[in-house]
Amino acid sequence: MKGFLGELSAICLTEREWKTTALRRATYCLALVTNIDTSTPSVDLLKDPYGVLGTVARTSERVQITIEVSGREVKDVVRGRVDV
Repeated sequence: MKGFLGELSAICLTEREWKTTALRRATYCLALVTNIDTSTPSVDLLKDPYGVLGTVARTSERVQITIEVSGREVKDVVRGRVDV
């Protein structure tokens, strides 16, 4: 799933996501959710993004910093076991 604050725009997939689209092909569907900042978001499904976008996709390399929270900690917060 990829979300957009407004209308559809460029999408970025990680190398892992792209490899998964290539591996799964016709069984892979990417949900594109537009207007997520409104009360009326819209979902478009893009089937086989590798097949549909493979000829126009380009690779770019970036340094990325990620913030990670363990699954256990997320579950504790969501289930109300930890005060936020």
